[in-house]
Amino acid sequence: MKSIIKKFSICAMALVVAVMPACTDDFLTEEPQTSKSIEQILSDSDNIQYYLNGLYAKLRQCRNSREGLRLNHGTDELQIGECQLRDYPDKGSFDTFSPLYNSENSNFSQLWNLRFPIAVQAAQASRVLAEKLAADSTNVELQSFVGQAAFYEATALFEMVWYWGELPITTINPDGTIQMSGRRPLNEVYQYMIDLYTTAAKFLPAKRQGDGRIPTQYTAKVMLAKIYMAAETPEYRDYGKAKELLKDVVDNGGFSLMNSFADLWDPTKVCDQESVWTYYYNNVTDKCQLQWYCGSRAASDWGQRCPHGGYDEALPTVYAYSLKGQGGIWEEGDTRYDATIRTNFDWNGKKAAVVTGFGEDQLDPHIKKYEDERIVELDVNFWDCGKNTYYLRYADVLMLYAEALNETGATAEAVGIINDQIRARAWNWNLPEEMKWNVGMSQEEFRTNILDERMRELMAEMWRRYDLIRTGKYVEYTKARNEWAKRDGNMQDFHKRFPVPYTEITQNEFISTADQNPGLR
Repeated sequence: MKSIIKKFSICAMALVVAVMPACTDDFLTEEPQTSKSIEQILSDSDNIQYYLNGLYAKLRQCRNSREGLRLNHGTDELQIGECQLRDYPDKGSFDTFSPLYNSENSNFSQLWNLRFPIAVQAAQASRVLAEKLAADSTNVELQSFVGQAAFYEATALFEMVWYWGELPITTINPDGTIQMSGRRPLNEVYQYMIDLYTTAAKFLPAKRQGDGRIPTQYTAKVMLAKIYMAAETPEYRDYGKAKELLKDVVDNGGFSLMNSFADLWDPTKVCDQESVWTYYYNNVTDKCQLQWYCGSRAASDWGQRCPHGGYDEALPTVYAYSLKGQGGIWEEGDTRYDATIRTNFDWNGKKAAVVTGFGEDQLDPHIKKYEDERIVELDVNFWDCGKNTYYLRYADVLMLYAEALNETGATAEAVGIINDQIRARAWNWNLPEEMKWNVGMSQEEFRTNILDERMRELMAEMWRRYDLIRTGKYVEYTKARNEWAKRDGNMQDFHKRFPVPYTEITQNEFISTADQNPGLR
């Protein structure tokens, strides 16, 4: 196999996460120009954590803007706003599955190009760091570095495999050159990610370090479990392995639910007990734009200071914001609703009104989780949100563990976990009898109920497409519940995968148009 540097060179990788030893901020916000090789950059131990922090920052970019939300467009949970659909049909194709859902749509290449370079950069670092660790095997700091690099590479691939399927795998040659490949079979990709996460679980610290940005061994174990819960091939779909990994996290990870669900979305509250891994931001240098894209145009013209103002890019579907009596997901008394869904758009004595020409859904319910009230006192714009976003929460772990228990024959125990923890908190730890799940429910009934519960708990936290694909419900639920997919009637089974970007086909000599996902072009 040839070594190609057509897309990624060592110098190009260094440009992205080059090191500034004099930097006083914990995480880089600049990308200084340099021609140093990866070996030169990582030769100084003081530089290594800066390099790895850069990978963390790059992973954040996969989720902190419209590109992160877009992974959940075209599901039964989120859809694009009416104005955005009209003005940007290429973006709207994620919901309409129109002919623009194709390899030349730049939105697919953006999603690919945010993630795949991280895997390559992390693989480069892994090669250098593994050599260092081999020469100094008891160095705890080096062990953490190796674990971080493995985790970041695996996570970049994890964010791609459920949406594109077979992926290229990067090999770093002994001389440091990058050896690319064509799309590898799913089992190879799964095993590669499993090996990486296993390395991460071995070398990452057991407990939270510093401000929590560095993942722990339990973060890696949860991600391993997510592979076993979702693998599309029978050789790797293994609920037994997932159950044991998640049980370890539950028993030994030291996590617990926050007392109040609403506290999770209060930026003044410390939520470390529930955070398994979080992307951290501030309102000055490290900003999160999710508020902007989830906000309403009807509240955007008041000096752009209203915390729920924005551009209607990602709205909950009718199913995702409606009560059960209205055909939706929500049950009366569930406190998660008010913390998740915004229904009132008035602000500071001002009455919100639809802005002519920008769609009639501006005052339909919106996602509330990412609103940052601090922008008011800071007098900054609504795109200057500094609110942290969760990648993994302990509530997710508990629900996955319950699901694995159900799949391995322990449905009653699974129901107990949901009733006693997830649903109990949703009703302020006073769950009414009529809201408790029946411990005698069937395995199939639990499967249906847990998908609903995961939507209520994790709405807009970027896990819905993953959940629907792994449970085989993606097409069925989206066609029935996503307004644009239902209206246009284009969605077919092959749409559960994204098209491989045309740019990737033309730049990777081991991928051709014949390697495109079936049904797509």
